[in-house]
Amino acid sequence: MSFFSRWFGSCNPLDEIRKASNQERWADVLSFASALEDNSLPAGDQAELRELVDVAAENLSRINFEEGLASLRADDFRRGIEHFDLARQLVRSCALRELIDAEFLRIGGGNTVLSDNIPAQKATVSKRSCSSSCCGTVDSGAVAPTELAGAFDEETRFELVLTAYPVDLRPRYLELSTLMRQAILLAHEESDDEALALFLKVPANEYNDIFYYESGTLFARRKQYSEAVKALQQAISLNPAFVLAALTLVDLHIGNQNFAAAGNLLSQMLKANCMPDYCHARFAVICQAQGDSAKAFEHATEALRLGHNEPELMVFVARTLEEQGRIDEAERVLSSIPVGGGCSGGANVELADFWLRHKKNLQKSLEMFKNAAKGEPTNPLWGYHIARVYLALGWTKEAKQILRAFVEADSIDGSLRENAIQLLKGSA
Repeated sequence: MSFFSRWFGSCNPLDEIRKASNQERWADVLSFASALEDNSLPAGDQAELRELVDVAAENLSRINFEEGLASLRADDFRRGIEHFDLARQLVRSCALRELIDAEFLRIGGGNTVLSDNIPAQKATVSKRSCSSSCCGTVDSGAVAPTELAGAFDEETRFELVLTAYPVDLRPRYLELSTLMRQAILLAHEESDDEALALFLKVPANEYNDIFYYESGTLFARRKQYSEAVKALQQAISLNPAFVLAALTLVDLHIGNQNFAAAGNLLSQMLKANCMPDYCHARFAVICQAQGDSAKAFEHATEALRLGHNEPELMVFVARTLEEQGRIDEAERVLSSIPVGGGCSGGANVELADFWLRHKKNLQKSLEMFKNAAKGEPTNPLWGYHIARVYLALGWTKEAKQILRAFVEADSIDGSLRENAIQLLKGSA
């Protein structure tokens, strides 16, 4: 299952972006996305990347809008304008854009953009997120994620990074030395060599829990496992309440298959009632990797009960329930998978596939697959699923036309092509 296999030996750069999104590290999502080269992802992942970037940008926009309001309440007019300006560069949804524009008009900001160095770029994902029916044209100066690193000055970029951190940590980061802040910013922008060089220049009297955490995460990304573990353990030793360091260390241990160390740390966190949903989700990963699917299912179910909502984990639980014949429960889990969407809504393709397997709600299933195809028009896989629904509905002629094109596509792997061929033979 993808939820478990992605932990071990994966080289898909999208995995790190998914992880950052799941942990609501919105600035990291944009930074990691900007570091990807054009067309470096397979076609099947590009639509997901756009969706992850949309969600991250929208959340950062909302955070900056709220901080702008707070600045105005504190009579810091210019700071408020700066936050609104940044919010407007990132916004994706129609509703939030209207709120931001209304606030600009209320305070007399109009269409003034304080950051004169921000290029007037059309966001490559905005039109998909806000259709003309509710927003009109979206050529509003929004900056595409690949332009973010160069669009804002160093101070603004650092504050953008901090929006992904717990509120109580942000003041401490703002008090760090210029050198350490520069190192952290470079690390978040994935300029790893430059970041490491600066971390090595930080004087010993500044070696606090934040230094060890940030350098540890950098070592982890550089695949320097022992150095990363040592630094993260030091961060936790200096600050036992540093949850981010504990989460990073757990995931690092799991990724390197040091399940005993990960389990020990998770047990300590559970004993302290620290993020129990996360703990059970990670115990599920460990148990599955060790071949104990039953125990993995127990932990995964408990994680969902406690509010964990990683889609991959939810799919694992639902498929296990389905295998056990607990069809209604499986459907309820799949129905609760969070999906993105903007103004037009998202497509829950796992639920659509479930309905198709059980020959129910076929029209809804068809609509979901069509929505997915609209977001990823070059991916022939959606056509394959649409053809399967057509066959279930008895629309054989339409299904055959799609399946023939699917079989002839160069990007289809052998097993899927064989499945399509069998469907064609069966519908003859």
